[in-house]
Amino acid sequence: MPDTKKSLDHNTESLTAAETPRVTSDLLSLSIDFHAIRKKVLIHASTLPKLTATSAAYWENMRVVGLGPKHCEDLGHTFYILGDVQDWLLANGFLDSEAGDD
Repeated sequence: MPDTKKSLDHNTESLTAAETPRVTSDLLSLSIDFHAIRKKVLIHASTLPKLTATSAAYWENMRVVGLGPKHCEDLGHTFYILGDVQDWLLANGFLDSEAGDD
């Protein structure tokens, strides 16, 4: 029987080495516009890669291995809550307090 933890660790290492999410100007703008209701704003899974400069495959793999921000599915579509994405990016070091201070 294969060691699932070892397999997950290997998949996670190759996943994070290939791509690193970052805050794009689109995500920053969305975050500012919807800050007051950020826990109610849904982001479609196809939009998240554009907001974080990653690929759709990155987020799909994160869902499969049980990592990444919380998501929900409805009528065959996957959605993320804006606030959960922001919190996950911050908790995992992809969002820092100096973003945009260039």
